[in-house]
Amino acid sequence: MRCRTCDYSLWNLKRQTCPECGAAFRPSTYEFVANSVRFCCPHCDQAYYGTGPTGHLEPDRFDCVRCGNGIAMDEMVLRPAEGLQELQTQPGSNPWLERHRRGRIKGWWGTIGQALIAPDRLARGTPEASSLGQAWWFATVTLVLTFAVGVIPVMCLALVFPMMMVRSAQSGGLSGAPSLGMFAAMMAGGAVFGLVVGFVFTLLFTWMWALVTHLLLRISGSGHGPLRRTVHSIFYSSGTIVVSVVPCVGNLAMLWWIVSAILMVRRSHRVSGIRATFAVLTAPVCLTVLVVGFYAVALTAAIGSTATRVSWVSTQGSAGAAQIVTDALILHADTNAGQGPAHALELMLGSGLTESQFVAPASATVIADVPVGGMTLLDLAIMAGDEKLEVIGRAAAALPADVVAHRVGDFVFTYHGAVLDERAAGLWVVVMCPDPDVNGPLDAVTPVFVGLADGSQLSLVRSTLRNMLPEQNRLRRRLGLPALPDPTTVTH
Repeated sequence: MRCRTCDYSLWNLKRQTCPECGAAFRPSTYEFVANSVRFCCPHCDQAYYGTGPTGHLEPDRFDCVRCGNGIAMDEMVLRPAEGLQELQTQPGSNPWLERHRRGRIKGWWGTIGQALIAPDRLARGTPEASSLGQAWWFATVTLVLTFAVGVIPVMCLALVFPMMMVRSAQSGGLSGAPSLGMFAAMMAGGAVFGLVVGFVFTLLFTWMWALVTHLLLRISGSGHGPLRRTVHSIFYSSGTIVVSVVPCVGNLAMLWWIVSAILMVRRSHRVSGIRATFAVLTAPVCLTVLVVGFYAVALTAAIGSTATRVSWVSTQGSAGAAQIVTDALILHADTNAGQGPAHALELMLGSGLTESQFVAPASATVIADVPVGGMTLLDLAIMAGDEKLEVIGRAAAALPADVVAHRVGDFVFTYHGAVLDERAAGLWVVVMCPDPDVNGPLDAVTPVFVGLADGSQLSLVRSTLRNMLPEQNRLRRRLGLPALPDPTTVTH
């Protein structure tokens, strides 16, 4: 039992005042091992032994059995029991509170060691009346040093990575490459910023954690100690955070901190393990759920944004592919008195189209899926000119005389029988829609691109196309053309 101001030994004193510094003390603010301390009557020196859980007398006020005087525990003279040393009377110790005697570094490391392997002893050795400022200062020093050591690898990377990048840029002959100093400054700045943010967040969370833990202790039942004991438990158990700088096991630091805090809260408040676990674990679990939820929402948003961009790029690519085919068809009509080809494959002969351009970019169709005159577009692609011309002629001859529309890959051609001049400006001449034989049934929102006789294009979805089909057939009747079926249902 030592003075908390100057560390002077307070045994065998009849007055409850430190002879060294004059600070007052009360034996009831100290904890002892049961039966390890003699509480002696200040009048007759009769010894009594503390049998309570904190080594105190029970009751703490009574009449002396020898002299009959009324005495109180805080008035008595304290001595270690016969044969015991001072250290043997202590149920535990808090090296941080004894650092002026042990040394700052030993006091800090000793507290960390107990937080890691003996949190129950650390809780017993932390007096209830000890300063909250001391606990806060221990946690602050521990977090600052831990984050500072943890940022060292990043600072080293801030030197090595820029050197590699700049050397690579110089060897590649890139002019205007950022300087080594610029890269190093950016990396170092990011490391320092991360250190500061991580430290501030952890320290603020530690205070919030202590408050939430004590609130839950109060809500869950009676028999708990003061808030001071909860703050002691959370802040002194923070010594376990040093594990985070150890490779491979660093991820256990927070879990270790939680377990240490549970054991300290259980001992400090003398509550059950279940109650201490509930009180201590709730705040970290809620924080974890919030962080995971935030990242899940952010990831979902990022995936959705990426999918939207991919969809947009795909749509733009499909629109461009449909326009190329439309332009090739209009060019053929312009050079053939407004007449389209007997078969759309003839566009490869005079307009420069290739076999792959009959397949939409966003479709599952490949040229090996497209039948042509008893073979496929893939076979056609590797044929010589004369052979290719023969196969295309055979495909055209296979079309019925009254054909309304025919499909090649992902394109349905609907120009048959029309003269593609100004009167047919709104006529659908080609519709790009995925081949249902390969892509499966098309839903209402499948993108569809319609090429018109005037060379323009409509970007639609299947449901809109079907809604516009009656109006298109009215135009076809005025032009003397047969009604057009839903182009998306046309197969090879």
